[in-house]
Amino acid sequence: MLARLWLLLVLSCNLSNTDIPFGVKKQYQGFALILLIFYYLFSGKELKKGNFRPIMTLHRKRFPVGSILIFIAAAQCCGGAKLMKKVKLLVFFVSLMLLCGCARVLPMPETAATEPEKTEIFTLPNSFLTFCGESPEDVSSFFEKLGSDYYTSLQISTEGAKLELTQQQRDRLITRNREQLHSALEEFAETNSNYHYEIDETSRKVNLYFDEKIPVKTHLWVITYTVADLGFNYILENNRTDWNVEVSVYNCHTDKLVDSFCLPDKGASYGAEEWKKSYEP
Repeated sequence: MLARLWLLLVLSCNLSNTDIPFGVKKQYQGFALILLIFYYLFSGKELKKGNFRPIMTLHRKRFPVGSILIFIAAAQCCGGAKLMKKVKLLVFFVSLMLLCGCARVLPMPETAATEPEKTEIFTLPNSFLTFCGESPEDVSSFFEKLGSDYYTSLQISTEGAKLELTQQQRDRLITRNREQLHSALEEFAETNSNYHYEIDETSRKVNLYFDEKIPVKTHLWVITYTVADLGFNYILENNRTDWNVEVSVYNCHTDKLVDSFCLPDKGASYGAEEWKKSYEP
């Protein structure tokens, strides 16, 4: 406010060709006016806020008025025979103000404290580990190889393996299991042109179409991978240990049901007799 009053006072004295009070000589009134105008243009309330930085800040809203005032002051200063000398002085003052002008106050950026991600405990029950044929040591080694992108910590208890996961780690595991599941089923379908599958991940049901000539190894891993991945995702998505997966085996030539079972509660029990019935009309 004081700077603005001085600006009006000096401007009035220049326009009225009168002396500025407080002992300011008349020949310096124009330059005093220029200094105040630049202060008006390049300073503001921000000067009171915090840490100073050597940076000029032009108040754009004040620029049109300031430009007019500078023109008036320049005309006041640059009259008569000594025009060029005063113009040079004016340029010098302008340059000096631009180089050493009022500093803009910028508040130092505050670094927000990052809160640690929330984690949740998921239990892989003993029934799941037994079905997968994995010991607690195997599970621990498996997650160590996966790395910290997939888990925070793992503890073995009497209930099974307890996984501490963030939301991102949980989502990564679910995605990984789903990709592995579909990869295994596609590989199964490619072993024979008649083999195919149907899957409902939400209700954890899978229909496998093959015949009695399926290789033992293929038969074993397609059921194991399918049940393990669907069961694992059920545990992760619901944080429950009462997992199960329903598997139905169909004759790929007749589309007749051979057997249906729900793991891990009930295992497969089909054999030669069931296959023979599936061919009957």
